[in-house]
Amino acid sequence: MSVSPISPGILRPYYAFNHPLLLMISLEGGVNIYSKTLNGKISNDPHLICGGLNALSLFLKEVLDMEDPIKRIILDEYEIFITNVNDITLYYMFIGDEEESIGKLAEFINEMTKKRYWSKFNNGKFEISTRMVNILDKMVTRIFMD
Repeated sequence: MSVSPISPGILRPYYAFNHPLLLMISLEGGVNIYSKTLNGKISNDPHLICGGLNALSLFLKEVLDMEDPIKRIILDEYEIFITNVNDITLYYMFIGDEEESIGKLAEFINEMTKKRYWSKFNNGKFEISTRMVNILDKMVTRIFMD
């Protein structure tokens, strides 16, 4: 591990590896519709994490009058990317190489938005079927874990 600058005067560790930790999908308003813990490091309830991140985002949106005030959160070695696709928010937590992580998240978004069930998410469906969860689990494992 070496150290690289985030911005002038701020250093963060540089990792030559990528450890995905958690992927969450929520609807506008913070309803978590899918979460997948990608290894054992995250032991808390993903719904609690998603709710907290949504609350922070909504608070900052109101205070700063910005559409998407949070794109990324860095906490020690943990990094969380937050991205919105239409009215759906994706949260991806990882430790490691930022470039590789962005690539994996982009691949996931690209594949997911081509799927038939994406329109159900966009129409505000609060529940997804067990079959959809299984499909998502396989896609997440293939993209983030292989």
